[in-house]
Amino acid sequence: MLKVVDSDSFMNEIKQLYDTAFPREERYLDFEPAVKQIEAANSGEKRGELVAFGEDNGETAGFVGFVMVLFCGNIAHLYYFAIHENLRGRKYGEQALNLLKERYKDRTIWLGVELPDENAENQQQRLRRKQFYYRNGFRDTDVSGEKNGCMLQMMSTDGMIDPDTLVRLDKMIDEMVAEGRRQQLNA
Repeated sequence: MLKVVDSDSFMNEIKQLYDTAFPREERYLDFEPAVKQIEAANSGEKRGELVAFGEDNGETAGFVGFVMVLFCGNIAHLYYFAIHENLRGRKYGEQALNLLKERYKDRTIWLGVELPDENAENQQQRLRRKQFYYRNGFRDTDVSGEKNGCMLQMMSTDGMIDPDTLVRLDKMIDEMVAEGRRQQLNA
């Protein structure tokens, strides 16, 4: 059975999955500084959290996947969500989304998926990913946009996105990216 586990215990596995599950052009945030930034309180409120998933076999929990969640108003934005490649197709993604829906039941959950593009090398993956989210209760919104050359369609558990919240979240992400780049230059 899948459960939320302590992300600190699986930080190496999470970082490795982040590096392998997302193409370089989609890894907008330098991972370790981003984790520190989202978990830091901002005006008394966390910017987000890193959630790890493990399979509970009764004694220990083996690493299954993770999600980096950003908070903005009543939104829980699933910024990076990945299940270990060897464990895909076993309903772990569905179980993880159900855990997240319960964890964030007082928030609207939303995420961005790559828009289908018949010229993209990963066109079939894009279509499967979108169908996966449809099956798990997400709906298209009327918001799409470009992030670092990648066209994204926003999806939500309730199909609604407040434009002001979107602007605030986009600004927060841009600030996190800029801070990560500053830290890289100063390292």
